[in-house]
Amino acid sequence: MPLLVNLVGSLCEWAGACHADRHLLVLCLAEAANNSIIHAYHGEPGNKVIVEVTLSPERLVFEVIDTGETADVAKMNTDRRHAIGAASLGALAESGRGLAIMQEVMDSVEYSTEAGYNRLRLTKQVETKKS
Repeated sequence: MPLLVNLVGSLCEWAGACHADRHLLVLCLAEAANNSIIHAYHGEPGNKVIVEVTLSPERLVFEVIDTGETADVAKMNTDRRHAIGAASLGALAESGRGLAIMQEVMDSVEYSTEAGYNRLRLTKQVETKKS
């Protein structure tokens, strides 16, 4: 996981994301990778989690891909941001907010499954660096 954190942090810095945004983007990617390990693979070692990155001057796109158990597509694509409101934080289990946090931080969060691959696509618009 440290390699992923360092890579994402460096890419976000290159794209011009401020320190706070870099921290949040790293959090989202770590959460997405952890979800693959915990939910798709049930914590079993020896499975691959692939992270693909597409960079452009105006956006960062991260795709977290696994071949584990498929999640409910409709449930994964349901807006869960209400779950991180101040009033509801105490009512949630500690491990129930990752998707809601990703949806709050990212501009787009899309889950799909095709041909044995589960894909979580996270997109974030970034401002270009000032010269």
